[in-house]
Amino acid sequence: MLDLSSKVLYEVDLEFSEDEKFAALRKLTTAATKYDPSHAAAVGLDAFERKTMSPGEFKEIVRRTFHLKLLPREVGAIFDFFSNKDAEAAAATGADVIDCGEFLRYFIHLGITERAKVKSGQIEVMKHYSTNLNLLQPSMLYHHPILLLLLATTERK
Repeated sequence: MLDLSSKVLYEVDLEFSEDEKFAALRKLTTAATKYDPSHAAAVGLDAFERKTMSPGEFKEIVRRTFHLKLLPREVGAIFDFFSNKDAEAAAATGADVIDCGEFLRYFIHLGITERAKVKSGQIEVMKHYSTNLNLLQPSMLYHHPILLLLLATTERK
């Protein structure tokens, strides 16, 4: 398990705007979409096996695990979103902490949901252009690689 107890507390700013919160959650969504725990090359989640972690530990662990680079206020926004205001946890650590289990459940579910949206969108694009091949422009192939597959399968027929 990663030991960050001896490291200097990483910079975290809990004074964030709604725009910074939106940016942080957008970055988190992108990271969750890219992370597929069932993939053979997926990084292990051992660092999240503990019950809680501080904001500084959280910032470093998500950077290492998901390559998620967050600004101090973005860390504050995500920390605020997931922080455990539980009196017992706060008394044990002397500060608010992130519930690792809650974070992982949210993160994995978010990734599954977002990947399903992408797949659904690709299916809709294929359905649309399979019935309207005359609308297909060569420049569109760069933006929708799935259309290359559609074009290749229809040309063979």
